[in-house]
Amino acid sequence: VSLGLQRQGWLRNLSVGLGLGAGLMVLLFLVMAAAGWLTAELSWPGAVPLLASALSWAALSFVEELTFRGYIMQGLAKAWAMPLAVVVSSLLFGMVHIIDPNVQVLAIVNVCAAGLFFALAYLVTKSLWFPAGIHIGWNLTEINVLGFPGSGHTEPSILHTTVSGPDLITGGAFGPEGGLLGLAFWLFGIVLLLGYWVAFRRNEGTSSRRS
Repeated sequence: VSLGLQRQGWLRNLSVGLGLGAGLMVLLFLVMAAAGWLTAELSWPGAVPLLASALSWAALSFVEELTFRGYIMQGLAKAWAMPLAVVVSSLLFGMVHIIDPNVQVLAIVNVCAAGLFFALAYLVTKSLWFPAGIHIGWNLTEINVLGFPGSGHTEPSILHTTVSGPDLITGGAFGPEGGLLGLAFWLFGIVLLLGYWVAFRRNEGTSSRRS
């Protein structure tokens, strides 16, 4: 519970997060398809390899959230205050991806931006289930459904997607989060969460004045 894994509302936060993460990735896929930067075809790898890969990526995504937004960010917040904790934990999240295949400087910057997005998702809900859901939804849709590389790794997927657009925009062999388009979608997600946060606080203030 101290890390944000409350039982109350956990399924709702996890489900909404899964939908948001998957939705952002599907929208990114459609943008790339409309631009003519990819081709995709069905490629059924078999139920066992697909399930094994999906479970491993879901577990990895959850552990990363537990580590960076759960333990590290909240531990640092007690010592340094939350704003600095968000920045440092996001930088650390980006730096651990230096060891990934096909990594470039832009990819590290993008993963740091993803860390900010996940941190904000926690702050909006005070629940680690929400950023965990976003992280899992993004990774599974990207890697096991649409067939993109995920942080440079290629896994069994329902679609086989070949990217032909400029690597600077599409991310190339690292995957969509390694390009400018991926960065744009992380920033779009941040804007969505900030808009929700402002609207929620405004409604909360209005309700308080009425009561």
